[in-house]
Amino acid sequence: MGKRKPWADDVFYWTKMDHLDGTFYLVSSERGLCCITWPHEPFDTIRRFQQNHASHGALVEDHHRLQAAVHQLEEYWNGQRRDFDIPLHLMGTPFQLSVWKTLQTIPYGTISTYGAIAAQIGKPRATRAVGSAISQNPVPIVIPCHRIIGKDKSLTGFGGGLRLKSAMLRLEGYDAFVESGHSRYAY
Repeated sequence: MGKRKPWADDVFYWTKMDHLDGTFYLVSSERGLCCITWPHEPFDTIRRFQQNHASHGALVEDHHRLQAAVHQLEEYWNGQRRDFDIPLHLMGTPFQLSVWKTLQTIPYGTISTYGAIAAQIGKPRATRAVGSAISQNPVPIVIPCHRIIGKDKSLTGFGGGLRLKSAMLRLEGYDAFVESGHSRYAY
């Protein structure tokens, strides 16, 4: 029998949130919000998340449990919320957790770069590893990975698509970026 992961819960709860850009799926454990998908990602994304973190457990629809998270995300999209106070249950390596924690310090309406995050966590040569950790951010928007742009002010890559990234930055009042990035992120 395999060793149980130290963060594994028996049940993950999910709900969906419809938005102009499509449907976001949200997942929570007993301890807090642990996953938000992008609109282009199918329901199977949260099923894979559950299998990766608690394959022995269950995935249960529960809108009530995630109501506060949905409400805060709706407030964000309506320009009424700048900070989130949703309990989080982040599952990652110590390096990923340090990157995600640092992302949470980037104020609303401002940006940072991969290199700046690497320097902040004390690993200035780990820019690519920081980029990898950011790309695996399980709770985008709440942990603002959209606020990371290239040192040349380009949007670079983004799991939610460059159109959505630029819309989020503009929503926050930041528009001093260059509308370019990797074509595979142009949904």
